[in-house]
Amino acid sequence: MWRSGAMNIDDFIVVLSSQEVGENLEYDSEFLALMDEVSSKEESQYGDYLHIPEPIDWASVETRCMGLFGRTLDLRVAVYLTLAWLEREGLAGLARGLAVLDYLVRERWEQTYPRLSDEDQFDPLVRINILAELAVPSVVVATLRKEVLAMLPGGESLCCADLALIASGQESPERDACLLR
Repeated sequence: MWRSGAMNIDDFIVVLSSQEVGENLEYDSEFLALMDEVSSKEESQYGDYLHIPEPIDWASVETRCMGLFGRTLDLRVAVYLTLAWLEREGLAGLARGLAVLDYLVRERWEQTYPRLSDEDQFDPLVRINILAELAVPSVVVATLRKEVLAMLPGGESLCCADLALIASGQESPERDACLLR
């Protein structure tokens, strides 16, 4: 099992490049546990009942993904590892995860799971949908909006959401407060 903190991203990619593609773990219990852990954990309301799910344990997701990468090269595992690193490390984690995805897409596209099927004329739609999870605004964008860009002299922080508010040009007390910092 690989440990994220044990090697830098370039070393991790070298390890991935030297290993076989591995097996299809789509029905493997560890893979299914990962899928269950990251499945939709959105708040929902049914009449007067409000369901607030437990938050995703991103440390556990990272550990599962690193273990699975020892057995397979799968875009789903890479996407969930990217999300775990984003949640745990912010922008630097996102960059690390995107480096892994870049390697898999550029260098191992033909071998990576889920495999392209000749029955589907090698249509990459399934893979594109997997990668599209990184474009869901409530996931990546929401996390990036909270990313602290700088600490200001008064101990306050400046985050991406503050910059978006300032750039919007819309007059509001919140925008004025950002401008005064």
